[in-house]
Amino acid sequence: MKKYIFSKDTLFATLLTFIVIGLLGLLVINMSAFNPFVKAFKDFDFMNIYYSKIRKHQGTLDTNIVVVNVGHLKRDSIGLMIQKVSEQHPKIIGFDVFITDRKEKTSDSILKEALGQVKCLVVASDISGSGMAPYFGNFSKGYINLNGANSSSTARSFCPFTKNDKITDTSFTATILSLADGEKFKLLQHRRKHSEYIHYRGGHEKFRTYSASDIFDSASDLSLMKNKIILLGYAGSSVGEVVDLEDAHFTPMNPEISGKSYPDMYGVYIHANILSMMLAEDYIRIMPAWLAWALAVVLCYLHLIIFAYYYNDKTKWMHIAGKIIQLITSIILLWIEFLVFQYFNYKIDMLPAIVAIILSIDILYFYEGIVAILKKKTKFKSHFLKH
Repeated sequence: MKKYIFSKDTLFATLLTFIVIGLLGLLVINMSAFNPFVKAFKDFDFMNIYYSKIRKHQGTLDTNIVVVNVGHLKRDSIGLMIQKVSEQHPKIIGFDVFITDRKEKTSDSILKEALGQVKCLVVASDISGSGMAPYFGNFSKGYINLNGANSSSTARSFCPFTKNDKITDTSFTATILSLADGEKFKLLQHRRKHSEYIHYRGGHEKFRTYSASDIFDSASDLSLMKNKIILLGYAGSSVGEVVDLEDAHFTPMNPEISGKSYPDMYGVYIHANILSMMLAEDYIRIMPAWLAWALAVVLCYLHLIIFAYYYNDKTKWMHIAGKIIQLITSIILLWIEFLVFQYFNYKIDMLPAIVAIILSIDILYFYEGIVAILKKKTKFKSHFLKH
């Protein structure tokens, strides 16, 4: 096997592996027939396995954040709900409901009065700043912009800040953080990240949630809201599983790792997860793409040393040994990825390495054919020529 460690065969086979990966990537991207495949591949992440199967069952309730579900209440009822919540003296109320126009006069006036009585209020807006009609008042606001949060993609990250005409706008959750804890807001600023990976805790099971019936029930204990961050938003017709599509998104917590057919988390809980991450300073660092590919080249080269040995010197064991090695390596690399992520909050990307290792055995057959052609036209020497 030693003869393959510094062999040009191993080097050229490694280069050929990544050339094929590049060509396949270009082919798939440029053929419209593969568009669904491209979208699915871009949306795939091994971290889906970690979040849905491991992280989801870890951790405890985050008592710093309370979610209040507005459901399908009308504006006057939402106003009365806000009054009840305000009486509990929360630290901040985040209003994750868009009210962009006027409707019924009496109902609107009740909501306006309730909003005006809140001591510390942050309202959600879109990226242009629109979200609350001027009639209801001028409040602190922040934009909602979850990266990838559309009808089919997974919401994995968010932009805490964005520049608009040389003015830095602040996201909904970052604005809440600035009022809740100035020091932790400064830390977020000093990270200077255009996009932050969301370190999910979970959905309704990880945050105390009140429904409308809880708020208006005189027997309910609302004292737990005191000095807490309150997020008012839509969390379904009833608290629990996602049963309708209004403000619902796919997240890595989805129990279906691939082929997802239904969103798993409402937007208000995604904001709760973002706030929980920032308050706990539980940020994720991400391996640069160039380092992931460099690691893939090294691991592919090391495996091709073994595969070339079996291909040329232990031919009858080639297929069974190669497949076993590929399987064991893939499991080990995923295990390492999960461990590093769990204990060091560092996201490494083993997908390029796994893809290269899986393709490398088949690439040896192409390489042998290329060697045979080169032998006829040049004096090229190779360990593969004996075949």
